Amino acid sequence: MAEHEDMKKDMPMPKPTMPMPPEGARTLNEAMPPEGVEIAKRPDQSIQMVLLSRLESMSPEELKELDRAIDSKTARILMKLLPELEELINASMSNKGGAPKDDMGALGGMMG
Repeated sequence: MAEHEDMKKDMPMPKPTMPMPPEGARTLNEAMPPEGVEIAKRPDQSIQMVLLSRLESMSPEELKELDRAIDSKTARILMKLLPELEELINASMSNKGGAPKDDMGALGGMMG
């Protein structure tokens, strides 16, 4: 039994495949009904947990550099792509008592 468990550990994980739009549709959004597109735009708690875990694994210096590198225009685009990031920033700001200070970057020093 233990040998079987060891074999499972050594097996490579299958690589996820990128879903392709069905024939006739140029994009995945075109292939989905409108309500499916809206659902896909909603924040996903599992993605939020992955983002939080990755942010927590970064050093304070890396977080500061990331915060400086993302200006407000870029942050708006990132939050459209990753609505989970917006929820993390909002939760961080409410825990810290309000809006980001002037010396903070677009992420508002969320992990500092």
